[in-house]
Parts: sequence; C-alpha cells; structure tokens
Amino acid sequence: MTKDKTDILEQLGFELDAALFYDAIVKSTDDYVYIVNMKTDTSLVSENMVRDFELPGRIVPGLVPLWGSLIHDRDRARYDESIEQMLSGLTDVHDVEYQVRNRKNEYVWVVCRGILQRDQQGSPVMFAGIVTNLSHRGKVDYVTGLFMQQECERVVEECLAEGEMGGILLLGLDDFSGINNLKGHIYGDSVLRQFAQNVQRLLPDYASIYRHDGDQFVIVCRNTSYGEIALLYEVINSYSDCRHQVDGI
Repeated sequence: MTKDKTDILEQLGFELDAALFYDAIVKSTDDYVYIVNMKTDTSLVSENMVRDFELPGRIVPGLVPLWGSLIHDRDRARYDESIEQMLSGLTDVHDVEYQVRNRKNEYVWVVCRGILQRDQQGSPVMFAGIVTNLSHRGKVDYVTGLFMQQECERVVEECLAEGEMGGILLLGLDDFSGINNLKGHIYGDSVLRQFAQNVQRLLPDYASIYRHDGDQFVIVCRNTSYGEIALLYEVINSYSDCRHQVDGI
C-alpha cells in the first residue's frame, strides 16, 4: 500500500485489519470476490462463489485455469487473452464478460473485473477482483440465464449498421400456457431454462440466443449464409421433436 493511501486510512482513526476488511466487503455484496496470491498460485474465494460453482473450497490452487475450464468454449479465448495480456505486462486490468458454468450445469452470464498488483521489480504479486452475475443487474433473464430483448436489439442494430449477411430465427414453445396451467409456473420456468440451455449448446459460433418474451426466443446469426441458417433450424427442430424430461417428469 502506498504512503498516500496509508495516510488516508489512518485518518479513520484505527489500524486497518485485513481480515476484518475482507469480511466486510464480502458480506456487503452479492458479487463473487476472489484474491489470488500470484507467488504461490493459491486463491481465496468468497463462500457464495464456492456455493454456486464447481470449486473445491474457499482456498483454491490454480484458480485461473480452473475457472477458465468452466467458461463456455465460445468465450474462453477472450478470457485467456485477457489473462495473457496481464501476465505479459501489457496491462494490469482484467475486465471480461462471458458465460460460465455453475453447479447446476447451466451457463450464466457474468462480468469479471480485477486488478493485478506487482512488486517494485514488476513481478505479479496479487490478483484480486469481483465476478458479477449479470442477471442481478437486470441485463440477463434470471429464469434462462440468457441476455434479454434489449441486448438482442443492440446486436441486430449493430449487424444492420455494419451490413452483415445473416438472419434471425424466432422460436416458441407450443402450448406453453398449457404446461403452466397443468404443472404450475415453477415447472414452466424449469422447461424454459432447460430448453434455453440445451439450445445454446447446439449453437455454432456465429449464432447467439436471447430470451424475447414469454415462451419466445430469438437466435441471431451473424456473418453466415441462408443455407447455414436453414441447417441450424433443422438441428434445433430435430432436438425439439425429441421427447424430453424436466425435473424427472
């Protein structure tokens, strides 16, 4: 800690206890908090991070590659590039948005921000930051884990502005209101969640899916041909025509 920061903290009238400070931060936010000792490659993560993701405990050896293995294949290169830029000395800031798999085997959108601290010789000492679940910000649908209509509109407008070739698929679940009436809204939400997550796994790199309204979903296909879009539709249609179980029913 620099002298200026130490002087400011001393004006509070007490010596800063690191453990007390960390505990106060963790308890005051729903975000996931992580601190990485770069010398030993050992990390401390908040309890909610262990609860929600496949992590071995509060103390995690090799957190960076382990966390990377939970990131969706389409987003992992972006994550790896940010980490590599820090380790190579190009930046000390990590700020990446991606999908990561939780303990329910569902992909959720998060934004991960962190700062890399170095010693006087420039060697990495500590990497610390937070991971924010974007559904807590109203940007992501909490039922399906997908981006919502506003983000879909932004992507479509970007495609149109850049004159990209592509297309849109609009999907809907037949008689979904009947499912809600027969089984209840909790079961209906499970149907939507399973459908969204499974379709997302079927999508190639050029396609992304969004929650539109009710039982409707939009797939935006960028920089691709009509033939590829038609083939993707057939893949999704074949999946949808199969019999599925939700929550064992």
